[in-house]
This record gives sequence, C-alpha cells and structure tokens, in this order.
Amino acid sequence: MTSALFCSSLLVATASFSPLETSTPPAVQKDVPALIYAITSTDAAERARAAYHLGRTGSAAEAAVPALIRLLGDATPVDPGVYRETRYGSGFWEEVSPGKEAAIALSEIGKASLDPLIGALEDQAWAARMHAALALGLLEDQRAVDPLLLRLQDAEPKVRERAAWALGMIEDSRSVSGLVELLADPESQVREQAAWALGMIEDNQAVEPLVRALEDIEAQVREQVAWALGMIEDSRAVEALVTALRDDSHQVREQTAWALGMIEHASAVAGLTSSLADPEAKVRAQSAWALGMIGDSRAMDALIQAMKDESPKVRKQAIWALGMISDY
Repeated sequence: MTSALFCSSLLVATASFSPLETSTPPAVQKDVPALIYAITSTDAAERARAAYHLGRTGSAAEAAVPALIRLLGDATPVDPGVYRETRYGSGFWEEVSPGKEAAIALSEIGKASLDPLIGALEDQAWAARMHAALALGLLEDQRAVDPLLLRLQDAEPKVRERAAWALGMIEDSRSVSGLVELLADPESQVREQAAWALGMIEDNQAVEPLVRALEDIEAQVREQVAWALGMIEDSRAVEALVTALRDDSHQVREQTAWALGMIEHASAVAGLTSSLADPEAKVRAQSAWALGMIGDSRAMDALIQAMKDESPKVRKQAIWALGMISDY
C-alpha cells in the first residue's frame, strides 16, 4: 500500500529554479552586441529584457559580462510579462528587476562570470551585492564560499539573507559556523534563511544550534528550523522536536512531525501518537506519516483509531502507516 509521501511544506527560497527555455534561437545569439547596447536603455523593462535574452544565449554572451555586472545594482521593479512568458517561481523569485535578470544571466553565462561576481560582492550598492550573491548561489561554485561568508556580516539584511541562500545552494560545510551565527540575526527573514541553508548543507555540527533556535520568537523561523533538523536527520534533535509538537503554530507542528519522520527514532512515537489528536488535520496526517516512517508497533492502536478520523487525508495516511509498520 502506498501513499502520497508527506514532506516539508516549507522551503524558503527554494532551489527549484528552471525559468530558461532549453534552446536559444540563432537570432538571439547574433544580437549579443545589440543586447549589450540595450542594457543602457532608459527603459527599465528594456534593460531587463536585454539581460534576460543575454542569459538565454549562455556562454556565447561572455562579452556581455562587464555590462551585466554594471546592471546588478539596478533594482527598478519591472513586469516580466512584457518580455517573456515563463515565470521564475515563487518567493523572492516573484520580484523582478533588471539587476535580478542580470544576475540570472550571469549565472547562465557560466564560469566567465565567477570572478567578476565575487568582485561585485564589494560593490557600494547593496542591490548589486544582493544580486551578485544570487548569481553565485546559482553558479554553485565552492570558490565563492569565503567571499559569501563575508557578506553574512553585511549591513543590509537583504544581502545577508541572499548570501545565506547562496551558501545553502553551494552546500559546503565551511559555511556552517557563519550560518549558525546568523541564527541570532536581528531580522527574522535572515534567521529563517540561515536555517534553510543549514538544512541544505546537512552537517550535524548545526544540530545543537538549530535545537536552540526551535525557541525562536517567530513561528516562520521555528518552522524552517524544524525542516532543517529533519534534513540533517540527527537523533539528538528528537527530544526538542517532540516538545515542538505542542507549538502554538500548527505550521510548526506539521513541519516538526515531518522532521521526526525523517529522523525515524523510536523515542518520538509517544509524542507523534499524541499528535494524532491535534486539532489540525494536516498535523494529524503528517504525524501518521511520521509514525509509518518510524515503523514502531506501539503506534498501531492509535493509527487504527486514526482510520476513523473525519479527514480523508488522515484516514488515508493512517492506513499507509499501518501498512508500513506491518512490513517491518
């Protein structure tokens, strides 16, 4: 018996990024000089359009790197619908500017962009530093780790946030200590992004700091921390996660149940069994999934009761969990 596997509902600034078409029309490749010139247009949408099409050209647009680097500081909002049909996804991808299009284009051009982008991390304009971090995260080159770590101390919160995201994309353990320090940042969005990055890196050095961060004042941060602990899958987090099953936020409780299922430690069974009575159906369903993942027969009676739940999703998940337990 199978079930639609429950998983994390929260991935801040996710890496699921595939906006560019798979082929580049020859006409676009031939127009590289014209597109470079268009970057200087007085119209923001035209500047963004030029950067977008240069990105579609890939490495053939290496000559555009200096012009695109200069464009990184342009944070003028634009409507991408005027020059392309594809969307960049959710979260911070929804905010589009010429500078963001330049960052994405530079990442598509590839290795020729790396050193100029590292240099742009020192730009006086915070938007340029932010967009440079974005591009470096998309490049996923470990040579950018040390320069990005310096930006975790940037005076601008959006730069710190984007640098944390980039380090999470690169997934290098050298970033752990810097990201752990960011869990105490005064801005909740930065703390949230730091937790996401630590989860992406999956280094158990982060477990104890993340456990402490489960007490963050902001629910969104606690939710992301629970996700990160689930990604790391270290049993040292179980006790704190079981406590978090009683969090005031049902989103945190749901994410915590997912994390406990990922860790698969038997000491979570009692807490997850109690969560089968949670007032939120999503939490009950996630708890049933987690119990199935753990596979401990002590949960069977509670799961049998959960088969009578008012929510079809909970009933379905309880049946799946019982099938998993019987297979152990």
